[in-house]
Amino acid sequence: MITFERIKAMFGFDYDKNLSVGRVGLEISLKPFKKLDDEYIEEVCGELFDQWTNLLHFANGCSVMLWSADGSEILEYTGNFDDKFEWCYFVGLANWKTVYKHAPDDILQYGRKYLPDNEIPNMTYGALKKIISAIKRAGKKKLGFDIEVGATFDPGPEFSLSDFKTRRHPEIDCGNGEAAESIWYHCAGNLNGDSEKYAAYPDGIPDGLCFGTFFGKQFERFKNDLGFDYIWLSNGFGYSLRAWNWTGEGYNGKCFCDGENKVINGIKEFWSEFTKYCDCRIETRGSNITAGMDIGAHASPIKDIYGEYNVVAPPNSPWAALDFRYGLELSGYMSHIAVLPEKNKEFMFRYYLNDPWWKNSPWFDRYRESPHDIYLPLAIGRIDENGKVQNPKYLNFLTCDDTYGKLSWQGASEVTPHILSAYNHAPNKVGFVTWVYPFDYCEQGAKTGRNGEAAFSDWTVESALDNGLSISNVVADRNILKSDLSIYKDTVLLMPVPNKGTYLEKILVTLLENSCSVMLYGDVRNASDTVRNLIGVNLADGIDGRLKMYAEYDIDTLENGKFADTFEHVSHLSNGDINTVSNGSAEVLAYVCDEKNNERVYATYSKNALSGRLVWIRASFPHKNTPEKSLPEQKKRSDEFCVSSLFRRFLSVFGIKISYNFENPNGKCDMLAFAKKDNALYISGASSVNGARAKVMLPDGAPLVTNCPCCVDENGAEYDFNMFMHGECLVYVKQKERTKVSVVTVPCSSHSLDRRIRIFGLKDAHVTFVAPKKPSYTRFLYKDETDWVLQNMETKTADGGKKVIAEHISETLTIGWRID
Repeated sequence: MITFERIKAMFGFDYDKNLSVGRVGLEISLKPFKKLDDEYIEEVCGELFDQWTNLLHFANGCSVMLWSADGSEILEYTGNFDDKFEWCYFVGLANWKTVYKHAPDDILQYGRKYLPDNEIPNMTYGALKKIISAIKRAGKKKLGFDIEVGATFDPGPEFSLSDFKTRRHPEIDCGNGEAAESIWYHCAGNLNGDSEKYAAYPDGIPDGLCFGTFFGKQFERFKNDLGFDYIWLSNGFGYSLRAWNWTGEGYNGKCFCDGENKVINGIKEFWSEFTKYCDCRIETRGSNITAGMDIGAHASPIKDIYGEYNVVAPPNSPWAALDFRYGLELSGYMSHIAVLPEKNKEFMFRYYLNDPWWKNSPWFDRYRESPHDIYLPLAIGRIDENGKVQNPKYLNFLTCDDTYGKLSWQGASEVTPHILSAYNHAPNKVGFVTWVYPFDYCEQGAKTGRNGEAAFSDWTVESALDNGLSISNVVADRNILKSDLSIYKDTVLLMPVPNKGTYLEKILVTLLENSCSVMLYGDVRNASDTVRNLIGVNLADGIDGRLKMYAEYDIDTLENGKFADTFEHVSHLSNGDINTVSNGSAEVLAYVCDEKNNERVYATYSKNALSGRLVWIRASFPHKNTPEKSLPEQKKRSDEFCVSSLFRRFLSVFGIKISYNFENPNGKCDMLAFAKKDNALYISGASSVNGARAKVMLPDGAPLVTNCPCCVDENGAEYDFNMFMHGECLVYVKQKERTKVSVVTVPCSSHSLDRRIRIFGLKDAHVTFVAPKKPSYTRFLYKDETDWVLQNMETKTADGGKKVIAEHISETLTIGWRID
């Protein structure tokens, strides 16, 4: 019997009752504080919290991170509240002195700095303390939270004028030394002596003082005097010496180098000294690249930092908003959270909303009000040592104010619903592809002179993501065997080829013994005979240079032009040459041939690898070797065969087919993300201006995203979306004839149902329905055009009742269900 209480309980559309976005961090510069009287400061603080009230309703805490300057206000602090300090009142690069000095502001903002306001308030430490007190007071009054306020430190030249960096102590600058705009402070250095007054050193800095010692003592005094609670280390500071470059002390552009111990020891000394004198949480931006790239190219001691100090793991980089390199953003994000610091087991998602330093407001003019950079990262779940899928519990917004210090109601109001939707749909189950991140393996390899392996591994996955591979989860190598392996039965586990006798080899063998599906990548010369036999190859003489690719499963289509079929294999960046031939035990998926017609196996598939299935792809460094640039330049498909596309291509053997229709060979793949929550699947997508149309076929059929029409045939569902897509997938279809199909939400009408959807455009289709949670009752109505038809068509169930299947369906199908 349907009771009134039951009706109230089951009907309604709302967020999950336990939805939490965790601690919300509102980042803000001092530009909104255009006046420093008490009333004006209180007004600004109140408006800041008012704009985010709807989001903060779902938070369990709130912080405000102040971009006061560039951290020089900490370094130059004397303890006198009446002292003025330089703050971030410029637009453009604050310490610019040379090239483009007189460039007009309407042509090149990067070529100069300029003042956005005629009247710039004189900022004193006393005024800053007053602002901090007002933030805490207003937040407590409006939200009931004890607001934490964070300070910031940036190593670069951008954010404010810095006497400390440019005049007093340029000796630990690792820029090119030619001009102030090249400043890049590194953490592993010692200061020259001076006679300036500082809060921690009133008689001046003694010669040879470790920067970490000075910085730690200064910040502890600064923090306690002004009321700060924690610090943010920006732009890779603390992890490497020059975090914006893909080359570094470990890779010089020609080879991976020895002798990085000096760098490692210097960085470790900084952390030891800084934390000895500074007792607080340290939040970190990290670099624009991945943990493996930092380890391989920059000798970054990430494991030591995570293991010993009160840090928060670096979040996703904001740079994809500028260059659309989402593969780098997502691989970097996953690599930083695969293992979490021992003293902080939560991680952060950060969104690039506004910019107080450069004239752009990313939500409006870079993302163009498309929320794809919200949905893509938040569709990724971290798997912990207990097999539980984790989502971020720190949420930061860079920044709440724009270039001129305006707090944007529109930005906050438009972004909030997407943030809540993404968190509400965040995964709690293992998805289709899981990256077994080799955190310990990379760190151990770097210690034994194999730092090139770490960098190659991550560049391989970065490019695979950019070329259409979708990864739903990340789990650390140290954690994967600690939980029940049955959670991985429906995922493809992506991992590098393990060297002989390593823990990673034990992981591979154990996964295959437990009937898992694995996709390996990398060189096999240091692998054991057992691993090579599983892959199905023997060693031979190596080849490299210009090679021609021959590969199965050619799933993409091209409207105009031609894809290249040759590529350059650069051995020193690809962990060696290509040296494998088939031993006859596995299917060869791809092979390459050099100019002398020497053939080598490039990819294999073994459907009987112990008790599991195994794909192996050799992989090659996917980009151009451009050490003079901050990132390696991407290759064009018209010039070079895209070896990274093989990862997506060979997922087909596991029943996951993602293909693209390109207008021209150099079009970008749409980025797709698949998040599993309970039984439901949520699909998100991002498309560039030159994007290719994606077609998807999953093991249950072509996925139909609710309220997002697509074209369906025997190869999958093809979506042509503008900028972004996000939606729930409850229906999967298999049919031969191509038709336009759509799933729409319709009113329930009946008190016996929780929800109803209607599917249009089917043609002799096999339909699988998966309710968000296991349904207690389902109703399939064939060709239902009324709300009162009660007949229910014949169906069958699968997967313990989680799936309901109907066959030979044409035209319209209505599905209703109830979940008790």
